[in-house]
Amino acid sequence: MDRLSVVALEMARRPRPGRVKTRLARTEGDVEAARIYTVLARDVHATLKRLQTDGRLSIALCLPDEDTADPWLAGADRVWPQGDGDLGARLARLFRRAFEGGADRVFAIGTDVAGLDAARIEDAVYRLRFGDVVAAPTPDGGYALIGVRREAATRALPALFDDVPWSTDAVMATTRRRLDAAGL
Repeated sequence: MDRLSVVALEMARRPRPGRVKTRLARTEGDVEAARIYTVLARDVHATLKRLQTDGRLSIALCLPDEDTADPWLAGADRVWPQGDGDLGARLARLFRRAFEGGADRVFAIGTDVAGLDAARIEDAVYRLRFGDVVAAPTPDGGYALIGVRREAATRALPALFDDVPWSTDAVMATTRRRLDAAGL
């Protein structure tokens, strides 16, 4: 078993129609988009719960501030508000909080991406034992998971998340350039 402290920042939100998978909702409708999001989020959560039970990581369920009073995905070790700002500001704050809490490795995991299965998550956890940063790219140019090892955090954060063109096809390319510039 891995003895390092691994924290998974599970980035989620309550599946309200009109608030999740908004690009998909344009073609499928708000209710169907919310249903699809629910299935995806539950799958990711179940995988994280299995890894949590195996002792490989702890889960911080990260929700919009208004959702923290009634988290809909049960069994996380802690529930943290995401706070204000764009995705980059929220990720930087949550990574910092996890590292300040003693984590050796921290992952942010999206709950709305198809194909983020147990094998990809487990592979990322394993790879971060030896590498500075790991990411699971998505076909649309973004990523579904990003992890940073404590030793690399001072070089990677917050630049890794500042001024990223979120929700565009340039997210992963921007991230790679930032990592190269930091020597990671």
